[in-house]
Amino acid sequence: MTKHKTAIKIVRHRKEDAELYSEGTIKKGDYTSAFDDGLVTLYKKGRWTKRKKVGGPFAVFDTTKNALKFLLGNKNRFNTELQLFECKYKESTEDSLYYRSQITGRTLSEMPGFSVPQGTVFADKVKITKRIQ
Repeated sequence: MTKHKTAIKIVRHRKEDAELYSEGTIKKGDYTSAFDDGLVTLYKKGRWTKRKKVGGPFAVFDTTKNALKFLLGNKNRFNTELQLFECKYKESTEDSLYYRSQITGRTLSEMPGFSVPQGTVFADKVKITKRIQ
């Protein structure tokens, strides 16, 4: 049996309903990917979320300190809907962030010029468990 590790996940707590191509309707109060990059992931507290076939691994942080350092260092880029959650995760064998075009199947860069923040761990599945205040 695989032992799951504990980490910190940054998610977006939606303040309004939204129609999204990749997930259908997102409802107010749902937790989604922190960054809308064209491939939105829906997270449910206490339930496992597996990565999509067109997507690369999820990014989680090894410590709360590293997650906060990333958010505070980029505070002008992010909105107030972002929240930190303790999570369980299954570590990925991959070591970069990306997604694949649903049309061409080509691998696309997630964020050009973006370097992976300190403390990032890549995961194939994530379960958010407890919000960190």
